[in-house]
Amino acid sequence: MCPCGFLLPIHKGETLPSSLTVRRCDLQRFLKVIRGAGLLSRKGIPAWVSLDASSGVLRLRAANTQVEVQLQLEAADSAFEAIVDAEFLKICSGKEASSVTLSLADDEVTASWFDADVPRAARFVLRSSDSVPPAVAAPEILATNEPHLLEALREAQATTDPGASRFALACVQLRSAEGRIAATDSRQLLVQRGYQFPWAGDRLMQITPVFGAQEIDRSQDVQIGEAGNWIAVQAGPWRIAHAVEVEGRFPNVDLVIPSPSSLVSSMSVETGDARFVLERLDKLPCSDTLHEPVTVELNGSVAIRSRQEESAAAVELVLSRTQRNGNECRLQMDRRYLGRALKLGLREVGFTAGGGPCVARDAQRDYVWMGLGQENTISAADVGDRLLSEESVGG
Repeated sequence: MCPCGFLLPIHKGETLPSSLTVRRCDLQRFLKVIRGAGLLSRKGIPAWVSLDASSGVLRLRAANTQVEVQLQLEAADSAFEAIVDAEFLKICSGKEASSVTLSLADDEVTASWFDADVPRAARFVLRSSDSVPPAVAAPEILATNEPHLLEALREAQATTDPGASRFALACVQLRSAEGRIAATDSRQLLVQRGYQFPWAGDRLMQITPVFGAQEIDRSQDVQIGEAGNWIAVQAGPWRIAHAVEVEGRFPNVDLVIPSPSSLVSSMSVETGDARFVLERLDKLPCSDTLHEPVTVELNGSVAIRSRQEESAAAVELVLSRTQRNGNECRLQMDRRYLGRALKLGLREVGFTAGGGPCVARDAQRDYVWMGLGQENTISAADVGDRLLSEESVGG
């Protein structure tokens, strides 16, 4: 039977027997989160959602071999259990707080609701519980963290490389000893510290972009724990579990983080200057769309330069309130990594000799990327247009 649904005769006030009621807006929240987790469709395998209600609690669940998402909601004190294709969510969800009534009959689920004043209904074929992976067990031991753990995991995922083969760069490394989250795609590295994990040693957690979903509760503390080969994060009514990578290897990232003594120069970027740069950095001319280079010079002042082509005059951003520390230097780097460092709120940026690794850091974080060397840098003599942060509106 086609799961796409067709109209059935429904009348206001009618309740189908053995039914479950759930708000359409809750279904939409769940839909958005599982979309962020990549659970709607994968390699031609139909996505699914389970609804399991008992003792006044409804659990919505979707999963594959890498990630599981659960949302816990209040429900009437009745038993209901069904597994249907995720097309159910696309059809029945909505922004409204109005409800969808679900009824079990034989091998199908009937859903009925009102879209404004228009009665709607659809039928969905039940799937066997054998056709979906079993639910991840709840961790026995949980560690409590501040809500910022969700943002840390989101930023870590943004630093991974799902296509890597030599190392497990699609994973993030969770180290209990330092409360450390490390992620790299071999071009950039982000290390974040100060979190609590209730296990000994390191874990490589496969990760999806799900932690960027705005629907996940960020108003209260977050708990994290281990259950078999899964790591689960509990945030309010949400529980999100990712599989542990047990065979992959993660590079020794400590070897590539520049030590303070290896820095030949650094800059302390003033907050207004950081905003000034971020508003203009991706608008600067660019001659190389692969590396998107800019020249950074720390001399009498701190300046960022780029141009469309070698013969063209350059555009320069002068960071009037930013302080240089150490030696004068001039190097090239990918503007995207400099921009990300500033977006992360990192204001201390250091440079190694020869235009090598660059590092932006604070007390809890190190963000590292490779410089592009010191050849073909743009000098002050090549500048045609100069923009000063102290003269900019709002900068």
